[in-house]
Amino acid sequence: MECSFDFPITTNCIVSKLVACIGDRMVECNIRDKEEAKQIYEDSIAAGKAAVVGEKKKDAVSIKIGNLLPGETAIINLGLLEELKIEGGAWAY
Repeated sequence: MECSFDFPITTNCIVSKLVACIGDRMVECNIRDKEEAKQIYEDSIAAGKAAVVGEKKKDAVSIKIGNLLPGETAIINLGLLEELKIEGGAWAY
Protein backbone atom coordinates (compact mmCIF):
# COMPACT_ATOMS: atom_id res chain seq x y z
CA MET A 1 0.00 0.00 0.00
CA GLU A 2 1.21 3.51 -0.77
CA CYS A 3 0.13 6.48 1.33
CA SER A 4 0.67 10.13 0.54
CA PHE A 5 0.50 13.20 2.73
CA ASP A 6 0.64 16.90 1.93
CA PHE A 7 1.81 19.13 4.78
CA PRO A 8 1.04 22.82 4.21
CA ILE A 9 4.01 25.15 4.71
CA THR A 10 4.84 28.79 4.16
CA THR A 11 6.65 29.65 0.95
CA ASN A 12 9.91 30.69 2.64
CA CYS A 13 10.56 27.71 4.93
CA ILE A 14 12.95 24.83 4.27
CA VAL A 15 12.84 21.17 5.21
CA SER A 16 15.60 20.36 7.70
CA LYS A 17 14.65 16.80 8.65
CA LEU A 18 12.34 13.97 7.63
CA VAL A 19 12.07 10.84 9.76
CA ALA A 20 9.42 8.16 9.29
CA CYS A 21 8.70 5.50 11.89
CA ILE A 22 7.09 2.61 10.02
CA GLY A 23 5.97 -0.16 12.35
CA ASP A 24 9.08 -0.83 14.46
CA ARG A 25 11.52 0.61 11.90
CA MET A 26 12.86 4.15 11.73
CA VAL A 27 13.75 5.63 8.34
CA GLU A 28 15.83 8.82 8.42
CA CYS A 29 15.70 10.47 5.02
CA ASN A 30 18.58 12.20 3.25
CA ILE A 31 18.28 15.11 0.86
CA ARG A 32 18.97 13.96 -2.70
CA ASP A 33 18.56 15.25 -6.21
CA LYS A 34 14.89 14.94 -7.15
CA GLU A 35 15.40 12.30 -9.85
CA GLU A 36 17.86 10.30 -7.74
CA ALA A 37 15.42 10.29 -4.80
CA LYS A 38 12.58 9.07 -7.02
CA GLN A 39 14.78 6.29 -8.43
CA ILE A 40 15.86 5.12 -4.95
CA TYR A 41 12.20 5.11 -3.86
CA GLU A 42 11.06 3.13 -6.92
CA ASP A 43 13.94 0.64 -6.56
CA SER A 44 13.12 0.09 -2.89
CA ILE A 45 9.43 -0.44 -3.67
CA ALA A 46 10.30 -2.92 -6.44
CA ALA A 47 12.51 -4.82 -3.98
CA GLY A 48 9.59 -5.11 -1.54
CA LYS A 49 11.04 -2.71 1.02
CA ALA A 50 9.21 0.11 2.76
CA ALA A 51 10.34 3.44 1.38
CA VAL A 52 9.77 7.15 1.94
CA VAL A 53 10.20 10.07 -0.44
CA GLY A 54 9.41 13.74 0.12
CA GLU A 55 9.26 16.73 -2.16
CA LYS A 56 9.03 20.40 -1.24
CA LYS A 57 6.57 22.31 -3.36
CA LYS A 58 5.66 25.99 -3.25
CA ASP A 59 3.19 25.76 -0.37
CA ALA A 60 3.42 22.13 0.80
CA VAL A 61 5.72 19.20 1.46
CA SER A 62 4.44 16.05 -0.24
CA ILE A 63 5.48 12.76 1.34
CA LYS A 64 4.88 9.26 0.02
CA ILE A 65 5.34 6.05 1.98
CA GLY A 66 5.44 2.91 -0.11
CA ASN A 67 4.97 -0.76 0.81
CA LEU A 68 3.13 0.06 4.01
CA LEU A 69 1.57 -3.17 5.26
CA PRO A 70 -2.18 -3.30 6.03
CA GLY A 71 -2.74 -2.12 9.61
CA GLU A 72 0.85 -0.89 9.93
CA THR A 73 1.36 2.50 11.59
CA ALA A 74 3.52 5.25 10.13
CA ILE A 75 4.57 8.34 12.06
CA ILE A 76 6.12 11.25 10.17
CA ASN A 77 8.50 13.69 11.88
CA LEU A 78 9.04 16.69 9.63
CA GLY A 79 11.51 19.41 10.67
CA LEU A 80 10.98 22.83 9.13
CA LEU A 81 13.08 25.99 9.45
CA GLU A 82 11.89 29.50 8.80
CA GLU A 83 13.41 32.88 9.53
CA LEU A 84 11.29 34.80 12.01
CA LYS A 85 10.77 38.51 11.47
CA ILE A 86 10.41 41.19 14.09
CA GLU A 87 7.26 43.27 13.66
CA GLY A 88 6.35 45.93 16.20
CA GLY A 89 8.98 44.66 18.65
CA ALA A 90 7.70 41.06 18.61
CA TRP A 91 8.59 37.92 16.67
CA ALA A 92 6.19 37.24 13.82
CA TYR A 93 5.70 34.29 11.49
